[in-house]
Amino acid sequence: MIIENYYNTLYKVQSNLELPTLKDDCIFLNEYIDYTYSEKKGVYADEKAPTSTKVFNHYNLLSSPSYQFYKLYTEIKKAFTETSGKTENFYIQAWVNVFKKGQQLSWHGHFPEEANAWHGYFCVDAEPSITEYKFSFLGDTITPIENKNNTIVIGKSGQDVHKTVIWDKEEPRITIAFDIVPVEFLQSLDETHYINHWLPL
Repeated sequence: MIIENYYNTLYKVQSNLELPTLKDDCIFLNEYIDYTYSEKKGVYADEKAPTSTKVFNHYNLLSSPSYQFYKLYTEIKKAFTETSGKTENFYIQAWVNVFKKGQQLSWHGHFPEEANAWHGYFCVDAEPSITEYKFSFLGDTITPIENKNNTIVIGKSGQDVHKTVIWDKEEPRITIAFDIVPVEFLQSLDETHYINHWLPL
């Protein structure tokens, strides 16, 4: 169910997952990633980003044996079909973002417009916070997206850059981000982008 539509490019979709269990699974996975991947070089180099974000290209949260992650997968699939109208030959990767006090993501994008890719995130425990977007067709205008727990924010890649504001709470801010990309485009990239961490949607 779409609850907000931003310029027919970005959508907010209501979900109904068991957040306490999902939050526990995210924290457990984040601790494992901190321990296992702290020395890995990730694609995302922002020093204020969590390790789980920096090394997003080394794992796929959706391949973890968690029933709540599986339910999230099905919710993302429904949201993608509802917002994009597309159903075949797309693959997905997902990662956890666990922000501690003082952490944030700076302005960044994901895939170019010609990739026909989508990007989004699910709010596990992200209130109160906003994610700021700039859309290419609006110039430097900033569109703030208010984050509400148990919602999926999903949109077309290539028409935006976005960032989070600095998290200033003691309790962590937890989201799960994802990319949805046509298999043909993935196959055109180098191995760091498509080997071992993509699943069919």
